[in-house]
Amino acid sequence: NKMLSNKKDYYEKNKQKLINYSNKYE
Repeated sequence: NKMLSNKKDYYEKNKQKLINYSNKYE
């Protein structure tokens, strides 16, 4: 189950990055 939670964590971070990115370039 560790892999699954890592994947979730990864996507959470990526989502945050995308949000930051779009905010930056709006």
